[in-house]
Amino acid sequence: YDEKIVCRDINGDGYIDVPFVELMPNYEEDEAVYFTSYKKYNSVDFEDVVSGDFDFDNGYYINYPDKWLDSVTVEIAQEENMRSYFSYSAEQDKVGTELLKIKVYTKEQFDSADKTNLIELAESGDKIYTARIINKLNKYAIDSQQISQMFALIK
Repeated sequence: YDEKIVCRDINGDGYIDVPFVELMPNYEEDEAVYFTSYKKYNSVDFEDVVSGDFDFDNGYYINYPDKWLDSVTVEIAQEENMRSYFSYSAEQDKVGTELLKIKVYTKEQFDSADKTNLIELAESGDKIYTARIINKLNKYAIDSQQISQMFALIK
């Protein structure tokens, strides 16, 4: 798995959280694209803190809403600093409709980017984090307010 998936205080609450990983839907072991759940131990059991897709290279994560669990997968275009999220049918083992793109720009790239329907999520250092909602009608679709709540920089 990714050596960057380590214990850390993922949500800034002062407690160290433990990562649990499983393959993203539609991936094989050798492709190593993981769905990661950070959990805290409450003296009896582990409870979820954050679950979703983590881009450690670019320093952010998408906290999946319940309706996305086991039903949304990701395709990574590392050289473009972009991730695309698709619906996924486990019954048919098939990737479906593209829902969303997350792209990280440098400030220079952002100045010349097509900003049509682009949602600015955050800015950190020289990076600008953006989202573009592709499909608003799919049952797994989200809106700009939801993606803003799902997105977080890794502390």
